[in-house]
Amino acid sequence: MSLATQLKEEGRLEGELNKEREIAKRMLEEGSELAFVVKVTGLSLEQLKEIQKH
Repeated sequence: MSLATQLKEEGRLEGELNKEREIAKRMLEEGSELAFVVKVTGLSLEQLKEIQKH
């Protein structure tokens, strides 16, 4: 894999993670339970707790 391809893939993955975090943040703000948000977004419980802090 070329460096350019690798960097592009890393950027794409980071963008996907940012989108999942934003979705989780909105779900939590709307009162969704942590277990449900974990199931829907695929984020870990630790990641959700970090999102809740901010």
